Amino acid sequence: MSPRLCNELFVRGIGVCGTVDTKRTGMPLEFKGNKGLSKEDPPLFKKCGNTLACQWQDTKKVTMLSTVSTNGVSNKQVG
Repeated sequence: MSPRLCNELFVRGIGVCGTVDTKRTGMPLEFKGNKGLSKEDPPLFKKCGNTLACQWQDTKKVTMLSTVSTNGVSNKQVG
């Protein structure tokens, strides 16, 4: 998974969503080396062409790319 691959698949009409290593070429600078996230912090969002990049802190830092999502955030409590 990479921003370049996501944009190429988007152009071909294929939607993708998956995790990505922040060291990949083309990743937003805001996500590279971001060690300051905590579980209480809101997710970071950045648009890269046709691709949405998102990063949040779970047990570990999670970074994903998607061409099938928007940056709308919704909180839902599961009981």
